[in-house]
Amino acid sequence: MKIDFSLGDAEKLPFENGTFDVVINRHLLWTLPQPKVALKEWVRVLNPGGKVIIIDGIWNRAGALSKVRRLLGNCLVALIEGRNPWKGHGRYEKAIQKELPFMGGANPNDIMQLMESAGLTKVCVEPLNKVVEAQKKGMPLRYRLIFNYQRYIVTGIKPK
Repeated sequence: MKIDFSLGDAEKLPFENGTFDVVINRHLLWTLPQPKVALKEWVRVLNPGGKVIIIDGIWNRAGALSKVRRLLGNCLVALIEGRNPWKGHGRYEKAIQKELPFMGGANPNDIMQLMESAGLTKVCVEPLNKVVEAQKKGMPLRYRLIFNYQRYIVTGIKPK
């Protein structure tokens, strides 16, 4: 099997229609200003019967418990590591945040809806709970508290 990796603008791909059998991305969709445009592009470059695979997550979970967990974990980082965990890491300027409809991550149901509206069929979501659990096993408590993410994979097929 020959595999080629290519780079390009996710919202304006430099490829002909029906070029690929699979379009896959990881932790990308939430960073795009126009996720609907990107999905339509991914479908355009797929061969009929091809598959779109999106691996993403909800990075800033709402809810009081999640916020308390992050606060406690960050306080532990400050105490144990002697650094400011709120400075720098993962922060976007407010102007950029306003341009990202899925800033902080997207609900997998919203992604499924986007994929269906882009013409994909057999759209399904699978939580990646085992991956999250495996990652957390090697983390100190402070990071297990902070990294309270929901990760998932969503797939869809371009009709033949």
